[in-house]
Amino acid sequence: MVLRLHNFFRNSAGHRVRIALALKDLDYEYVSVNIGPAGEQKSEAYLKLNPQGLVPALEHDGAVITQSTAIIEYLEEVFPDPSLFPSDPVARAPFTHTHLTLTPIHPVLLWCVPAVVHIHSISITPNSH
Repeated sequence: MVLRLHNFFRNSAGHRVRIALALKDLDYEYVSVNIGPAGEQKSEAYLKLNPQGLVPALEHDGAVITQSTAIIEYLEEVFPDPSLFPSDPVARAPFTHTHLTLTPIHPVLLWCVPAVVHIHSISITPNSH
């Protein structure tokens, strides 16, 4: 039942997944996929895991989940406590899949990640797990 996250440390979508894993206090194995000039995401081995050739990808119980919002939704379903989202439907509405997909992540990370890390005293660096 090991969680294995395939990611590149500078990938904003993967950063969002690492935040969710940290907020849920889930242990996971970090597998670095160099998407820079090395192009590891296009290797035969990685394409067998994720035919899209994108990061992040999460392995769990023999399944491979891709796309950060799908991974976060999966984590919420499989590991519901603590929840990442408010229980009240009105308060939860801004966090829907569609909103997360359409939200430009780079500006969000620039202002909210330091606050989240500070508030929850978490570490989201690849070497923290």
